[in-house]
Amino acid sequence: MKRLFMVVAAATMMFTSCKKYEVSEPVDLDSLPKVTLKGTVYANLDETKPELQFAPAGTVVRVSIPYKDYDANNQSVGYYVKTTTVDAKGEYSFEVPTVSKGVTATVSFEDFTANVKIVDPLGETKTVLKHFKCVDRTAAGLGKGQGVGDYIKIDAQYTTNATDPNADVIVPTTEVDLSGKLEYMRIDSSSMGVDQWSSVPSGKKIIVKIVLKDQDPTSTRKYEVIKTITSGAGTYTVKVPMIERGVATVTLSGEIFEELRIAATDKRELWRHELNQPFTVYNLNMPKQDAQYVKSGKINDID
Repeated sequence: MKRLFMVVAAATMMFTSCKKYEVSEPVDLDSLPKVTLKGTVYANLDETKPELQFAPAGTVVRVSIPYKDYDANNQSVGYYVKTTTVDAKGEYSFEVPTVSKGVTATVSFEDFTANVKIVDPLGETKTVLKHFKCVDRTAAGLGKGQGVGDYIKIDAQYTTNATDPNADVIVPTTEVDLSGKLEYMRIDSSSMGVDQWSSVPSGKKIIVKIVLKDQDPTSTRKYEVIKTITSGAGTYTVKVPMIERGVATVTLSGEIFEELRIAATDKRELWRHELNQPFTVYNLNMPKQDAQYVKSGKINDID
């Protein structure tokens, strides 16, 4: 599929200290011109064959781009993050937002365990469980000088982990619901630029990191997982893996983007709101835990 990559020009604007804004709902950096980043991921899942196999369908792949790549004057230390999974042919694909000077993307591949067919020292064929990991890949200059139909291809190969990652792992036996309101700090044009809490629209992606431990202080066992959830209308819900005497640290992270229109000049700015909210969860009926996005700064001038 061919795509036309356009150049985005950012206009520099100066304003007085008193601004009146017209505010839209949060928008995404996905409104910028895009570059396709794709590849095929391999793993040696059958050691009785000379050729590699595709990584299992559903294996998680992430791409991250520093926000400063979109605007050199941006002081944010955060990242634009997008997640996908490989298909049955080991293939993944992203469309990532770019600017004309180019951005640098890091592609990371989530570890997985799988049953692998091997031949043991006695010549017998058997199946063993192995853990696989893959080093990150980097692509620089995305969006810089690309033309119609161009794309960036990054293939990757998993290797087996020398240590057993499951030797000291908790096996969850139940789940606990963690939920609450989901809000962000929004500028209200009717209050002369005074920030106010507003409900986050539904459909926003949130990355959830869960670290489950045993409350026994002598135990070193733990269970870790990273997953993605989608917000409701001003709400969120997470199913937290749990054991009878467990305690989990749950961290919600993500971002939303808000387009601010300055009434006096009819110019637009793109602002970022960041979510980085930790919670402690026990094996009980948890009370509601509200989460909030905090305004982290302007990303760019839109026009």
